[in-house]
Amino acid sequence: MDSGKWIRDLRQERFVKSSDIERLSHSIADIKSNADFYVSHSTLADIETGSVPSIHKLFSLAACLKVSLEELLLVFGIDSNEVRQYARTLEPGPAPPESIEVQQPWFSFQLNFDTNFSSQETRLLKLTRRNLRFCPLPCGSGLIQSATATLWSVSKMTPWES
Repeated sequence: MDSGKWIRDLRQERFVKSSDIERLSHSIADIKSNADFYVSHSTLADIETGSVPSIHKLFSLAACLKVSLEELLLVFGIDSNEVRQYARTLEPGPAPPESIEVQQPWFSFQLNFDTNFSSQETRLLKLTRRNLRFCPLPCGSGLIQSATATLWSVSKMTPWES
């Protein structure tokens, strides 16, 4: 069965007049702000006699006839499920690998984390004058905030701390 006859038979079976399709498609075109969705009486007559409509008009016809766009595309010989199949076979370049072989590294190591770790406290550097030389910030003579939120004045450190 050709596409035009299928559309005409479905429209008549559902008691949808060509004026109904014209009116409903005009509403769709208004909502979408695109005149391409409009299916006039003469355009519908052309489609029903074998003319192939644009995708916009197919959208409106599917809505007016209450069928899915996929079903309507099938009437015109287009199976939307085949798109993925063709996209894979027509990709430029080498075909993607069917399976990926993962190689195991020749080494292994174990990480041990301290369960008593607190992100609020650090013991990476003791606060001494000697260690302050390695401080990345300009903190040699300013104030440093320790992990216990105490402010230390570097210039007031006692000699036994250095």
